[in-house]
Formats: sequence, structure tokens, C-alpha cells
Amino acid sequence: MHKVVEGKRLRVTVPLHDELSVATLNTIVTDVADFEGMTKEQIYDLLR
Repeated sequence: MHKVVEGKRLRVTVPLHDELSVATLNTIVTDVADFEGMTKEQIYDLLR
């Protein structure tokens, strides 16, 4: 998955597994939060 905003690109790889490890999920959420200028808590709130 990737997103391009104002010339900046975020590329995130989500493993194709039945379950993700906590560390993998944390890394994905951290990368998205950093890219969007948000906190991880704000990302989690959007996912609820």
C-alpha cells in the first residue's frame, strides 16, 4: 500500500498472515502516524 501527498510517499507493507504480531502492527501504525503528523493514539481512534 502506498500514499503520495505533496510529493512525499509513504509505502507500507502489510504481511499476508491471519494474525499480525504486536510489533508489526506497532511499526505500521507508527509509520502512518509519522507520515500524517498524528499520534498513534489518533490513528487507533480512527480505526475504532
